[in-house]
Amino acid sequence: MGDVYLGNGHGEYEEILETLEKTPYTEDQVLEADAFQAQMFCENGFNFNSLAILALMEKGDQEKSTWEWFKTRPNHNGRYEKYISLLENCD
Repeated sequence: MGDVYLGNGHGEYEEILETLEKTPYTEDQVLEADAFQAQMFCENGFNFNSLAILALMEKGDQEKSTWEWFKTRPNHNGRYEKYISLLENCD
C-alpha cells in the first residue's frame, strides 16, 4: 500500500486507498487505532523519537489542505499527546 500512496502505480488499489484516506472516523475509532498502532510499535521494538512524531502530526494538522489524512483524523481532546504517551510508556 505504501507504493500506491506514494503514487507508484497499482491502479486497482489507488481507488481503495483514496477512499480509505477520505473516510471519516469517530473520535473513539481514531483513538482505538492509535492505541493499536502504538501497541504494535512497542511489541516490535520500533525505535522512535516521540518529539519527531509529535512534530510530524502537528505539521499535518496545520497543513490539512495538503495532508488529506489529517482532515479525517484530527487532533481532538489531546489525541497527539495521548498517542505520544502510549509510545513513551511501552510496557
